[in-house]
Amino acid sequence: MKKILFESFFVGLIFLFSHTLFAGNSPNLYRFELNNKYGFVNKTGEIVIAPNYDHVGEFSEGLSAVTLSNRYGFIDKSGKIVFIVNSNYSSPQFSNELAVIKIGDKFGYIDQKGRIRLKPIYDDARDFYDNFAAVKVDDKWGYIDQSGSFIIIPKYEDAQRFSEGMAAVKIDGKFGFINTQGMEIISLNYTEVFPFSEGIARVRHLNQYGFIDKSGAVIVEPVFDHAGNFSQGLAYISINGKWGFINRFGERIIPLKYEKASDFNGNLAAVKQNSKFGFINKTGKFIITPKFDSADNFSEGLAQVYVNDIYGFIDKKGSVLFTIPSATDAGHFHDGMAKIRIGKKYGFIDKSGKMVITPQFDRAYDFSDDLAYVGIKDGVGYISEKGIFEINPVFRQGREFSEGLASVFNGEKFGFIGHDGRFIIEPAFDYAGNFSCNLARVQIDDKWGFVDHKGKLRIAAGFDDVMDFSEELAAVQINEKCGFIDTTGNLVIPIVWDEAKNFSDGLAMVSKQTKGTYFINKKGEIVLVSYYNEMLGFSDGLAAFMDENHQCGYINKSNDIVIPPQFYGADSFSEGLAVVQVLGKYGYISTSGDIVIKPIFLQALRFQNGIAHVRTEDGWGLINKSGNYIWKP
Repeated sequence: MKKILFESFFVGLIFLFSHTLFAGNSPNLYRFELNNKYGFVNKTGEIVIAPNYDHVGEFSEGLSAVTLSNRYGFIDKSGKIVFIVNSNYSSPQFSNELAVIKIGDKFGYIDQKGRIRLKPIYDDARDFYDNFAAVKVDDKWGYIDQSGSFIIIPKYEDAQRFSEGMAAVKIDGKFGFINTQGMEIISLNYTEVFPFSEGIARVRHLNQYGFIDKSGAVIVEPVFDHAGNFSQGLAYISINGKWGFINRFGERIIPLKYEKASDFNGNLAAVKQNSKFGFINKTGKFIITPKFDSADNFSEGLAQVYVNDIYGFIDKKGSVLFTIPSATDAGHFHDGMAKIRIGKKYGFIDKSGKMVITPQFDRAYDFSDDLAYVGIKDGVGYISEKGIFEINPVFRQGREFSEGLASVFNGEKFGFIGHDGRFIIEPAFDYAGNFSCNLARVQIDDKWGFVDHKGKLRIAAGFDDVMDFSEELAAVQINEKCGFIDTTGNLVIPIVWDEAKNFSDGLAMVSKQTKGTYFINKKGEIVLVSYYNEMLGFSDGLAAFMDENHQCGYINKSNDIVIPPQFYGADSFSEGLAVVQVLGKYGYISTSGDIVIKPIFLQALRFQNGIAHVRTEDGWGLINKSGNYIWKP
């Protein structure tokens, strides 16, 4: 339904940037990705910082840049948000206690408390190294110190970071090196240059790579198609698609025989042979045989590897210490049963967590009226609580039973069946929903109406869209406008609203694009005007809202704030509890605003029948109102 439905859950996330897309390292912490979100594990594989973020950077000077919902900030190693960056860009890391930010079209620098140290006055800016940073003013690059004073005036087409007392600069399309006084030490003769490492810099002349020392002398002629920086005395090089390693004298210590190679780190380097990655030592001997689909360098004794769609970390013996956890799935309890997914198959558990129907179905849906519809290949049928098919999987689509009937699709039209699988209402509809208030919505030739249990059209199919009945009223739509009808089809609230949501707790949320959002009673009278950016409907006498600072709280039906805005996200109350988000984690509060289940989950859903669906690093599980697991991930 295009106009009628409002979003059922909103999250007022105030967050956070990283330039690196996958697992880099920091002391004792390793980045990892799960379901397109990023977090950190320690050396034992324990998740220290949950994967809540769209991107994360490496930890630098005790902080890591993170981003979520296009907001930037920094966290410490406990996962605590140290500060949020009110800018449209933030550097992925701190360097020399400063990080780059962008406000509007200008760049500046913040300190480790998030305070602006150098005002955003530059056209571009790079990180500080060796206490200097390259900045751009009027299309020219120069260097500043940590006070913001220019030590080298802007005059270069490009300027890179200082390393080992020298920085690469560009004039007239050619690169060379200067020292911290701005003196040209190595003539600007190269197509591309790279920072010094172990006293040697990689350079490119035309399309070939070589190496120079700090005097500018060529120590290895530019003859390679690819080359890396020197690391632990060796640098990788390649010619004609074959990779090997040279020493600082240009001698080929490890022959050109690999399909790919990377830097040495921890006396080991990842190389690719026969389409698989392994690790060699400095003599070229394989210490870890090639068996991985991809592999990163070692850092602090661990390396991340990828094989058979699973990421993990290995030690220097090649032993897999741990893998990144994969998620399972679990559903809500209905009729005392909840679906659970193990691998690619679905089964069911009871409220004690016991597996009562072994995972065997390709698709599964909640129990209702003592039956659950499940899918095997292209067919849908209905099983009992013993897992036995009561209605064979002969339908193409189905819905749960409601008021003794279930909507099914036979491949041509929708109709309604009873518990014995026979059609009570013959297939005659383009679509059919669930029964509610003894009526079910049906679609006939692009128009919507309602039928009773015998299939009689009680409310003519004359609406562009409708919702199920709730509290004896249903939202309907004609010509892009919404109103409400009763179970006889009488229009009780005029069709004047641009959007409408069904009644809940005696009130319905409606809106007009030019005049805002309101709550109306069943007479159509406006009883509450919303002053907030976003709201949800009332439940248990309270409605969640988001204020101008993107913080969420709750109001009562008198429009009084009863739970002050303090959460990053908030959902409607269900069975006396509501999901809220606190610093990237989800928990539950009572109607008094007290946290009754601590925010420790990556995701959390509403309680139904005393059970809620939650997700941790290990997957989906089910908890009761005490926060205890019924089904542990």
